Amino acid sequence: MRVLLVTVAALTAAAGFPLFASAQSRADQPPTISQGDISTSATAGFGASTFSADVPIDPAVSDPDDASNTLALSCNNSSNTFLAGSTRVKCRVTDPAGAFAEVTFTVTVTVPGPSFNGPGPITVAATGPAGGVATWADVTATDVGGQSDAVTCDHQSGIVYPIGTTTVTCSASVIRHDSVGNPINWASGQTQFSVTVTPQAPAASGSSGGSSSSSGSGGSSSSSGSSGSSGSSGSSGGSNGSGGGSSSTPAAGSASGGSSSSGSPGVTSASGPSTPTNGSTSPATAQAPLAVQLSPAKSSTSGKGETVSFSVKLSARAAVHVVVTTAGGKALSEFTLTGQKGLNKLSTFVRGAANNKLRLKVTVLVKGQKHTIVERIRKVARH
Repeated sequence: MRVLLVTVAALTAAAGFPLFASAQSRADQPPTISQGDISTSATAGFGASTFSADVPIDPAVSDPDDASNTLALSCNNSSNTFLAGSTRVKCRVTDPAGAFAEVTFTVTVTVPGPSFNGPGPITVAATGPAGGVATWADVTATDVGGQSDAVTCDHQSGIVYPIGTTTVTCSASVIRHDSVGNPINWASGQTQFSVTVTPQAPAASGSSGGSSSSSGSGGSSSSSGSSGSSGSSGSSGGSNGSGGGSSSTPAAGSASGGSSSSGSPGVTSASGPSTPTNGSTSPATAQAPLAVQLSPAKSSTSGKGETVSFSVKLSARAAVHVVVTTAGGKALSEFTLTGQKGLNKLSTFVRGAANNKLRLKVTVLVKGQKHTIVERIRKVARH
């Protein structure tokens, strides 16, 4: 038996074939596969309640015995579209001999916050000691699904802002609803911009100018004027109104901007009605009475103070002066609007007034008419 084995080994070696070579050539190495976890952001809405992203799945595969194009790859995801959240994926690679390897990993899709469209920094000039009114277009927000999201800001447009810089913060959430209508808050975001109110420029200095006019004929005269100028008229004989002529002489020390005039019968003074030769005064045009209605004023906590809201209804175009004060009369907010008519919905921001009992004073002026209304401001629920 030993002789036979030696003979077979010798013949095999003599023929140039290694002993057991066929057994070694049949040994096959399995392939390898690798893939780490994947995280990405949603790029679109998916249905009514969620979002999705397209994520290519391409693990790294290799095989020491076979070319890569002979390996078969399969994964348990039906497509490369993944919904918001986390999904477990399992992939397998198989070589031609049937040997295989597997890898399991997680694909996570997150929903980004909304994109905002709002103003940049705003600068306005103060209109009074309390500050100035700043306005801007509504801030909007849109999510990756193309849906508009509700925006809330801690300060409002169209109210009085104090002198200095105030930061306005606006927020929005990406909301969808499940099959039974429950809200799903996928993400939130915010944007900020500044409102700067510059102090009022100093008022230009100057003297008050006025005018005085007088005319004389038939013993009648009319005059009107203000401090800063004066006029006198006379004729031969030294009395005003006698004779058929008149003259005017500026008084000594009259201020710049004043004037005096003299004329013939029937001359109209600078700010008075015409005086006919018969000594009677023509009546002025009657001014219709101004009707003012003020709605109940309310305040609510907003940011670091109070937002006071009210409305004023005017029957004619007028100027509206608004002052918000403490119960003791200290002014906290003050502004004036001109050329107002009809129903005007107004509001103003009062910094640090949460614990004060506030009063609203509204004064309306039009062509000599003046209406002042003072009322207590009613607190409403905090928002």
